[in-house]
Amino acid sequence: TSESTLNSAPAVEAAQEQSVLETTSSSAMLNFKQELLARLSGVGTFNFKELSYHDVVLSNLGATLIFDQQDVQIKSLKADVFNGKLSANGEYAIKANTLRADASFTAIQAEKLLQQLKAQALLSGVLDLHLDLRSEGRQEAELIKNLQGTVEISAKEGSFNGINVEELLHDPLLYAKQDAMTLETLKIDLSKQTPFDTMRLQAQIADEQINFKQLDIAADLGNLQLRKLPSYYNWRNDMVQIPMMFQSNKPVNVNQGGIMFRIKSVQLPLVISGPRKALRLNLELRN
Repeated sequence: TSESTLNSAPAVEAAQEQSVLETTSSSAMLNFKQELLARLSGVGTFNFKELSYHDVVLSNLGATLIFDQQDVQIKSLKADVFNGKLSANGEYAIKANTLRADASFTAIQAEKLLQQLKAQALLSGVLDLHLDLRSEGRQEAELIKNLQGTVEISAKEGSFNGINVEELLHDPLLYAKQDAMTLETLKIDLSKQTPFDTMRLQAQIADEQINFKQLDIAADLGNLQLRKLPSYYNWRNDMVQIPMMFQSNKPVNVNQGGIMFRIKSVQLPLVISGPRKALRLNLELRN
């Protein structure tokens, strides 16, 4: 038995040496791969005839990808979306988990955008939209939660859907009820429209909320602007609150009881509120 043990000892030692060599070789190969990946960098381009992201269809998409061990950059992204054009740039820092992006949407259809946002189509027309965004996080949910930045929207020759302001201005009940009611919910009828000539909106994004800072709408009937009250959309609670003031810019004729009244100027305090899919338009008869 001792002789057998002595004869097997060299074989065991050889096997152990072989295992150590294989482990060392495997470890060296792993370190080499890690070092290779750590130093990997490059530049490339990609093109897609059609790409879908969260049900947003991007057509004729093309961009340049630049990457190294520090960050990933997407430059000169171009695509067709919402019946308009998208151009964007972005950068994600891998170690810091920070994101920076700017995007410009040109000549997009407002109805298509609102449909994607699952909101009522209260706006029609062609928009230009610019986003300057930054965030931090490893997962998409973190990036959305920590999102910050600015939003700018401009439009020409569009319309607000759901209400005809001219009809409202000529309704004698509007002026008769001011002493009796403080708030009236106006029925949103998407077949009715109020056209406008120009629109400009500016907003800031922070704390899971879009805070509207400026809204200027010029129309033949008058002008619509934000009031000096909190105006926001909170996407965590899905709640909209936009207090506005409409100021007519020409006299309004009102027929009440056979008597014609000519009102030089009218102010209508309006509030859009509620969740995206069930927005309410309220008229504050007392400001």
